[in-house]
Amino acid sequence: RIELPESAKMEYYMSKDREKFRIASENPRKIDYAKRIVKHHKNANIIIIRQYISQLEEFARALNDLNLPGLHFRPIYFRPFYSRGQGTTLTGVQVHITDPAAAPLTDVNFYVIQEMHKLDPGIEFNLDRITKVCGSPFITAKFSERYMFDDIRDYWYKDVEAFRSLSARYYLY
Repeated sequence: RIELPESAKMEYYMSKDREKFRIASENPRKIDYAKRIVKHHKNANIIIIRQYISQLEEFARALNDLNLPGLHFRPIYFRPFYSRGQGTTLTGVQVHITDPAAAPLTDVNFYVIQEMHKLDPGIEFNLDRITKVCGSPFITAKFSERYMFDDIRDYWYKDVEAFRSLSARYYLY
């Protein structure tokens, strides 16, 4: 259990049990605690799932406001049938691919991090896997300066047409 900030304690003590559970679950100090866990286990695979994400709707809306072609984001709520979280309602943002040919699937990784950073500028991202996929630390180093995809877009796409032309003879269909 993580102590509530002073500003939330009165509301908590005056609330009914169900409301107390929500207030405790949305405790903003949990974010700092989660950040410390991630920082301590820097090279581990970590998934943090929260039962209440008050910014969930805002996060889905921010991703949709980017007007990414072929993609639609929506908040989801689900109840796992087994394992961790069994019997509780968990939340997330689901992506619907409405047009696979138009969807900028690689870009989505950067846009999700960009919008998460806007909602919580203090969050620290481990970009090691993205660096490996990119093949160079330059892209993630530049991106992590402001967490804006616009900062790397031109560099990211600079060789696309040349690659398409070169690889066209190898396409099977």
